[in-house]
Amino acid sequence: FAVALLAVRTPGPGVSEAAEVARTRRVPLIVIAPDGWDGFPIEDAYALGAVDCLAKPVKPAVLRAKVGA
Repeated sequence: FAVALLAVRTPGPGVSEAAEVARTRRVPLIVIAPDGWDGFPIEDAYALGAVDCLAKPVKPAVLRAKVGA
């Protein structure tokens, strides 16, 4: 895979496991958080190993640009 997208509402065991799989396979991780980061500290996304973060609703052009980078 070129990139892994991980949509989360709150960090937890399942999120950590998915992030670990991305790290193990050396796949860049982009975290997709709820609209306006409500209830999800952006610092948690980077602590999971994310290379970038997006808030819902995700605009396709923005996602394509970030994946392309």
